[in-house]
Amino acid sequence: MADILIADVENKSAVAIEVKFLSDWDFEDDIMAASRRFECLLADDRISFIHVLLVTQSKLDGARRAKNKEGGNWLKLSNVDLKYPIVVLTWEEIAETCEGAEGKLVSDFIYKHRKESRESFRSHARQLLGLP
Repeated sequence: MADILIADVENKSAVAIEVKFLSDWDFEDDIMAASRRFECLLADDRISFIHVLLVTQSKLDGARRAKNKEGGNWLKLSNVDLKYPIVVLTWEEIAETCEGAEGKLVSDFIYKHRKESRESFRSHARQLLGLP
């Protein structure tokens, strides 16, 4: 249904998070296709629902710079009319809210890895797992 789905059944609320870290986001795939998957949640109008797009600041800035480009992601996102709110959140915003020693680890991880390529990230993960 989403990369991350957080549901609170007792309070009838859900948050669906589309996560983009090393790849670009695409309006059709990450917003509209996801929206169709959420229809079962939205069938019950008593459910409180939010859709979050989690991206890097650089990917968000790139989309905003192309805001007037016909067919651009930001233009589509700005004009979409869905039955629920969409929140755009950046990894950097998460990193900035991390506190304490554990928070510093998370923040450092985010800042370090947002600059790496997908292949270097995968290579590092394979190395940590002892895979060839």
